[in-house]
Amino acid sequence: MARITNIHDSFFKRMFSDVANVRALLEIVLPPAVLQELELSHLQLEP
Repeated sequence: MARITNIHDSFFKRMFSDVANVRALLEIVLPPAVLQELELSHLQLEP
């Protein structure tokens, strides 16, 4: 994996490398109607 040098790259890698973080962010940002349509229980990271 390439070395992360940009502070933004580091932030996004840390933020989105944990499913719980991603799920929490989506629950905060997306409107309730959209959340009802999504199946966040199936959310998983790609290998």
